[in-house]
Amino acid sequence: MKKYLFALLGLVYISVANATGLYGVANVNVTSDTANAAKNMAMTEARRQIITDVLGQYSDRGTLLPALQATDDAKLMGLIATTAIDGEQTSDTTYSANISMTLDLDAARQWLVENEIQNSEKNKYYIIDYSNEHVIFYRL
Repeated sequence: MKKYLFALLGLVYISVANATGLYGVANVNVTSDTANAAKNMAMTEARRQIITDVLGQYSDRGTLLPALQATDDAKLMGLIATTAIDGEQTSDTTYSANISMTLDLDAARQWLVENEIQNSEKNKYYIIDYSNEHVIFYRL
């Protein structure tokens, strides 16, 4: 039984460790006709900001930004593995929150390749994660 428990904990640790390298947070405050419309706009804004911030660390921004502008929101939603919302506040026409998202490593890698976005020279081949006192390399 203990072997299975340690194996399960190991898989959970690996999953969490793999997710932390592509994590970002966006603070949004959007006004629209309704709070629901503002929330939808805020989620789109946060998604694009986080993808830009996270992938911009590892890729050539000169090719990343035009590719992001040309990609529709539905396709970008497929790059997101997890989303969390903190400090959510709404009024009749306004939505504000701290939105955090983790990108899916495989989906991000595929999207970068499909859009012929080169890795930056700074982090040419790897995403480096220093969380949990371990150095983890993610090959893009």
